[in-house]
Amino acid sequence: MKTAIQLTLVLLTLALCACQSAQKSSDSNSNIDNLGFVTGTRQFTFEGRRAGEGYFSLDGKYLIFQSEREKTNPFYQIYFMEMATGQVTRVSPGIGKTTCSWVHPSNNKVLFASTH
Repeated sequence: MKTAIQLTLVLLTLALCACQSAQKSSDSNSNIDNLGFVTGTRQFTFEGRRAGEGYFSLDGKYLIFQSEREKTNPFYQIYFMEMATGQVTRVSPGIGKTTCSWVHPSNNKVLFASTH
């Protein structure tokens, strides 16, 4: 019985800490609500059959993501988007399957996995 009460107290304490943390986050960041959920989301890509995982560069100026955009290739390729202009450039060679892209902090290099 004592163990069950202790466990309940621990869980209540953790829940209270999580709520307080979410409240602090919402006070400092308008894109997080009082429960800690992201709000004000927006879609960046609209072309292609589907898009997959995407990541921002360290400075937030670029987005690198995978997408199926070419009718002749049914597999994901890696694309690089300038956030200021919306200009998208394919950075993978257009063959094979690609995934797991990353932008170097210098913004001069990218890394991704591929089967080609």
